[in-house]
Amino acid sequence: MMTLRTLIFPYKRDIVLLFLCIVMVNILSLSFPWGIKVVIDEVLPSGNRNLLFLLGAGLFVSVCLKTWINVFRQCKANVLAEMIISGLREKLFCQVHRLSLESIKNITPSLLISRFTGDMDSIRRFLLSDALECVYSLMAAVFIAGVLFVLNAKLAFLSLIPVPLFVRIHMRLLPQLKSDYRDLRDIWGKLIARVSEVVQAAATVRTFGGEPHEQELFRRRQSQFLRASSKVNRSTAYLWGSVDFFSSLGIVCVLWVGGMDVLNKSMTAGQLVAFYSYLGMLFSPLVRMASMTNSYQDAVCALDRINEVYRSPESPLEQKFPVVLKPVKGLIEFKNVSFGYASTENVLSNISFVVEKGETIGIVGASGAGKTTLVHLLLRFYDPQQGEIFIDGVPLRQLDMASYRKCLGVVLQDEHLFQGTVHENISYGSAEKGLDDLLNAAKSAQAEDVINQLPYGYSTEIAEKGLRLSGGQRQRIAIARALLRNPEVLILDEATSAVDALTENKIQEAIRHHMKGKTTLIIAHRFSTIMEADRIIVLDKGRVAEMGDHNYLLNMGGIYSSLYFEQFKQGPRVSLPN
Repeated sequence: MMTLRTLIFPYKRDIVLLFLCIVMVNILSLSFPWGIKVVIDEVLPSGNRNLLFLLGAGLFVSVCLKTWINVFRQCKANVLAEMIISGLREKLFCQVHRLSLESIKNITPSLLISRFTGDMDSIRRFLLSDALECVYSLMAAVFIAGVLFVLNAKLAFLSLIPVPLFVRIHMRLLPQLKSDYRDLRDIWGKLIARVSEVVQAAATVRTFGGEPHEQELFRRRQSQFLRASSKVNRSTAYLWGSVDFFSSLGIVCVLWVGGMDVLNKSMTAGQLVAFYSYLGMLFSPLVRMASMTNSYQDAVCALDRINEVYRSPESPLEQKFPVVLKPVKGLIEFKNVSFGYASTENVLSNISFVVEKGETIGIVGASGAGKTTLVHLLLRFYDPQQGEIFIDGVPLRQLDMASYRKCLGVVLQDEHLFQGTVHENISYGSAEKGLDDLLNAAKSAQAEDVINQLPYGYSTEIAEKGLRLSGGQRQRIAIARALLRNPEVLILDEATSAVDALTENKIQEAIRHHMKGKTTLIIAHRFSTIMEADRIIVLDKGRVAEMGDHNYLLNMGGIYSSLYFEQFKQGPRVSLPN
């Protein structure tokens, strides 16, 4: 888990340097009220011009030195804060890649983005100015309090009596402020998440006339935010009121008691003026420290929300010394595999089958039968609760995932295209491949003509998620991306569901040529996609119900036959000859 302390610990040398700068600035700041005392008590009564000149020169040097150190301190602090935030942002980004798919679904993209933006900004704001300002103010308060006791111990004691009372009120308000800020950030995160979701689902909202509902929901959540904001502002107002009251009380004590001491000749006028100036300098740091409470609580809450990402379940971990297959041959075995998501019963139960090298396997079944889960296990997005998956005879858990996945070509059911050019999307993950390889992959995926019709061909910029392309165009580019890897194992999960039948046949023919002698797994609802597979696995309620080639399964008259004739509506279920 991240804390503010762990964030700054790697930069302790820079922190020490900034600390020394703060000490020097505070010491130099103490010279000005003392200079006023010297002028009133020594220069004015004696008319000593030389002393006045020396005092002025000394204060001028002090001002120049203080200004230079302050500029250096601020520049150093800015660079340091940005370095800390950059490191935190990078760690968070890497952590996102380690999360399980289930965790990412639970966090939602909009909430995750708010961690990278609003929460990071809160931490940056605190580290950039308020944290160092707090150290500066605390140190200034200690130094000034020491000088006050040197000037007049009795007056110092009286003027500082309100400080413990202020600190007590401040500490009592802190837990409430932290809780209020946490509520405020949670409500704000939900509000922004809903806005993001509504924008992405604008077509659905308009189709179902959901605008009034969404507007009402927005108003309710905004009202919640305003109420939470009012609680924070109320606590802050109490805090500022106490600061103003106690600082004013201290000044009243100084003017009353100090004035009496001057009249009684037990204190000089210069000492009183200097004491009053130092006291003003003392309460100013206390006010600044009080004002930083909001920033601190905001940063702590933001870091707490970022830690939620670290507390989320991660993807399966690799072994310390994983096995690297060179190369992957494509022999796949599921042996008594059972798997269920955390919140559901088993999606797959006691699955066993072997895919030989070079085989083309079709996988079919009703929705929810476990087809896509099978692919997720093969990609090791999850580990099965029971049983084992073997690749070329080696347990999948023991493999080095980077080298293993490099040998796979995958087109998932909800394939993602990135914002960028068509060329960049096809070559994603295969940057080492040449232009000729890329063009051949696009041709095999029947994407060449589609791409050439785009305004700038392969250099055409496409929007995030490929929103400027049709579903069929996106699928063909995704297939080209998978084929470009020249994989030993190709996995197609509903990869041609958005293309027409003629294009699908051309893609299938190209894939058969491209993957000759290599292993191919095809998940499909359309039976035309898998009819020529070497074997077809039929899943039913998470179990392997049937297995065989197309004609064999039709002749069985079982689940496959029922699904097939239901899809093609071919009347009575007549058996076909082998």
